[in-house]
Amino acid sequence: MAGGRRAPARTGHPTTRPTRPEEAGPTRTEEIRRRLAEEIVQGRRAPGTPIDEAELASAFGTSRTPIRAALRQLEVEGFATSRPRRGTRVSTIAPQGLAEMFFVMAELEALCCRLAAGAMSAAAGAELDQVRRRCEAAAAGRDDLIYRASRNGCLEEQARAVRRRVAPFRHAQCGFPGRLARSLAEHERIAAALRARDGEAAAREMRAHVFTVEHAFYLHQAGGEPPAAS
Repeated sequence: MAGGRRAPARTGHPTTRPTRPEEAGPTRTEEIRRRLAEEIVQGRRAPGTPIDEAELASAFGTSRTPIRAALRQLEVEGFATSRPRRGTRVSTIAPQGLAEMFFVMAELEALCCRLAAGAMSAAAGAELDQVRRRCEAAAAGRDDLIYRASRNGCLEEQARAVRRRVAPFRHAQCGFPGRLARSLAEHERIAAALRARDGEAAAREMRAHVFTVEHAFYLHQAGGEPPAAS
């Protein structure tokens, strides 16, 4: 307008409120979820134990908002259970449900072994030996290798998912003296069958191994003695 006051020119981007680290989106929540899931899978948070939001907020240096978001994700994954006025706990599984899960895991891993034996290359066999020699606690690494060697992506995905869900209960066997040595012997029999390309023997040994792990868990719960070496 002639003779009027000119509006100030826009000189930059609109002013925005600084984002707090805990509000930075899914990254912080995902980090908390991943850390908690890892602790549960590794047995550092036992089934049935409370998960305290205030304690976690202090440990992670954040508000309760991302903690609650992470716990909701863990509930979806089946690792946590929340009840009104009772808080959140690491999930437990009813005995029947756990037995069914161990059965499914045994069959999935046995099928992986049967397929892997038929498709086992010299390179995969050598890698299996390297994993065994490299670390006595590398059972998970051996399982992953067997899953991949099955060359069935869907089967591999399902086997990993069930193994991860059962993992907190598998850790109970580690409390038995001598169980690690027996577990290593069981894995060696599985590996020997795979190297011999004997799918039926590999599947049979894998089933026996999983059911021994299940038996060890129930004995641990009952305060019994470890299963005898076979």
